[in-house]
Amino acid sequence: MIARLLIAAGVFCFALPALADGEVQKLITPADKVRLDKYDETRKAALDEARAGDAADVKRLDALLAKPLVSFSDKDLTGNWQCRTIKAGGLSPLVIYGWFKCKVSDDGSG
Repeated sequence: MIARLLIAAGVFCFALPALADGEVQKLITPADKVRLDKYDETRKAALDEARAGDAADVKRLDALLAKPLVSFSDKDLTGNWQCRTIKAGGLSPLVIYGWFKCKVSDDGSG
């Protein structure tokens, strides 16, 4: 169940706009700020590039993207989790990394 929740959470990173309003805004590069300001365009380009990746990975990505969106705004996700990173577009068309232990904490910045 947790694995599915984390997969869904990863998908939401692709599907929802970034609403960072804290420390991240002080650390983010100008280039990344432009990419976030053009989120829909950036997302579409990244997914188009990802579709040129390994067929098995593209199938896994498509399965994740087909899942229904769920809001996490009213949930406390702090704690220990299993996470994974999926990179779409850029230097490599699509990279799906393995699972790793991670911890979500609240730094108070939103």
